[in-house]
Amino acid sequence: MFGIEPTVILIAFMMFAVIVVAVLLSINFYQKCPPNQAMIISGFGAQGGDISYKIVVGGGALVIPMLQQRVFLSLEVMTVEVPADAPVISSDGVAIYIAGTVQFRVGGDNLSIAMAAESLLRKSEEEIRNVVYNLMRNQMTATIQKSTASEVRQNSSAFITAMSEGVREQLGKLGLCILSSSFEFDFPKSFGAVPFPKD
Repeated sequence: MFGIEPTVILIAFMMFAVIVVAVLLSINFYQKCPPNQAMIISGFGAQGGDISYKIVVGGGALVIPMLQQRVFLSLEVMTVEVPADAPVISSDGVAIYIAGTVQFRVGGDNLSIAMAAESLLRKSEEEIRNVVYNLMRNQMTATIQKSTASEVRQNSSAFITAMSEGVREQLGKLGLCILSSSFEFDFPKSFGAVPFPKD
């Protein structure tokens, strides 16, 4: 018919069928990632540069069932408060109550996301807050314990900087960045009360 060999028609039909199947599979396997999350794809062919998985933020990628898996990591801003519910004893034996608050999130660059994925992936937001809470409390305690109460009171700017930078450094190891932080402490009445300025 029309001078076209049946074999040519069959080959054309098969090519068309392959294209249709490929398009349908691509639609089904294509996974979208909202801008407030990072999609971590691991498995066959999912390498991304120097890391053994692929990171997608605010876009999408093909995820092949059985060969690859994807997990989402939140990039939302979170807040952790450490209440002044237990005193820290300074090096000269004075009980100082310290409170701190930080707002943080996973850093937006691939290196930070990779660091966060290695330490925080599959943890709930509550579990992540608990990790940050413990790091904050440990850093705040360590900063005060090695100094006298008078040193803390007389050099409040230096101590707020030491606390902020210490917490920032510890969170940075987890791929987290601080957006804002504030600290305050209270002495016994004989020392008065001195608020820490915001970072």
